[in-house]
Amino acid sequence: MKDTRIEALGSDRTFSKHRVGHARIVDLGGKTVIPGIVDSHLHMLYGAFALHGLNLSHPNPALRGQERCLDRALRAYAPNTVKDPILFGRADFSTVPPTTPRSDLLDRAVPDRPLVIHNTSEHALCSTRRP
Repeated sequence: MKDTRIEALGSDRTFSKHRVGHARIVDLGGKTVIPGIVDSHLHMLYGAFALHGLNLSHPNPALRGQERCLDRALRAYAPNTVKDPILFGRADFSTVPPTTPRSDLLDRAVPDRPLVIHNTSEHALCSTRRP
């Protein structure tokens, strides 16, 4: 390491040119070294849900957030996932009422199970009222 950069890695032979001055060589005995991964804003949970669930994100802005489109897609999707105790979906929707999907719409679309729809920004979600 030099300041905040990895200067070298590899065999003893690779490091021989770095053995000058106060250079400290650390033998990790074959263990792996990676740079620190620090991300306090990682969307891993809902990103994973997006891989398993109904993805209604759509590049056409005219189709985003339309209640009829959401209702129709949920009603078509739910019967194919009867083994899932909770349904997850991802959609582009306005996070500002009154155009945010309401829980009564979700309750009607999928009356038999909890349902969570998360926004594609991963900063908002709407859900059914059922536990």
